[in-house]
Amino acid sequence: MKRVISVLLDIVLVLASVSILAGLSLKDICAEAATDALVKKAVTSTIGDGVRVMFPDATEGQIEDAADKISQDENLRALVGDYMDAMAYAAANGTSFSSPDVSSYMEKAVDDNVEAVAESFGIELDGLQRAVLKSAAGSAGSRLETELGVAADEALSHMTGQQKQAAKLYEVMTSEAARTAAAAIICLSALGIVLLRFSKGRFLFHLGLCGIVVGGAAGYVLPAVLSAAAGELGRAMAGSGITVSADMLTGHGKWILAAGAALSVLYGILRLSRIGEKKRY
Repeated sequence: MKRVISVLLDIVLVLASVSILAGLSLKDICAEAATDALVKKAVTSTIGDGVRVMFPDATEGQIEDAADKISQDENLRALVGDYMDAMAYAAANGTSFSSPDVSSYMEKAVDDNVEAVAESFGIELDGLQRAVLKSAAGSAGSRLETELGVAADEALSHMTGQQKQAAKLYEVMTSEAARTAAAAIICLSALGIVLLRFSKGRFLFHLGLCGIVVGGAAGYVLPAVLSAAAGELGRAMAGSGITVSADMLTGHGKWILAAGAALSVLYGILRLSRIGEKKRY
């Protein structure tokens, strides 16, 4: 009976661990997809207008470089994350899309990257130039909010029942309540395994095996699945496929895999030492 319960706890631990890792990474992956599909294009076109006013001799390469620095800012990534949450909520609950305040995110992004933008043009910005750039950022924010709203409405209007179910899954997986519940389940499952299989260090085997399974899934299987899903999101929103990175999830998976392997090796060493003791006596 104890063995059956411990195996069930193993399964629960693996499922809870995989779900929390997937939820933590899903929002970042989808945000990267939406950033590449929508934000960078909108920022390049609107920021470029302000830049051309200030720097008539600026090349398109310099303008694109400056816009790229701004579009990859953590504030805009946070904006896109909030945008994805709002769109998923609207799809999952059948309500109209409510856009986050884009302009405030854009202003912070420009403030944080104004020196990097100046570096792209190899100059120092004076007060007037900074003001023009911020004004361009305000225009970019308004245009971006419109474009994000249009993209969301279009995506929502064409969503199939399966895609709406995916939106509900996204909403659940990325919610704070789900992460808290999964973390509690992980702790309780691990504690249960230790208490049930403490004798002869068997808990090391169980935790090590769980770590290997979770690490393999998070490091290799889930990144491929989530990246493919994010690529489909890009096609729905921008009309073309895009490549996204699941490096964070892969990195976590590899560390967990290594930890699981280490626990398994430790258990093996412990077993060998016990066999050696029996032979001596």
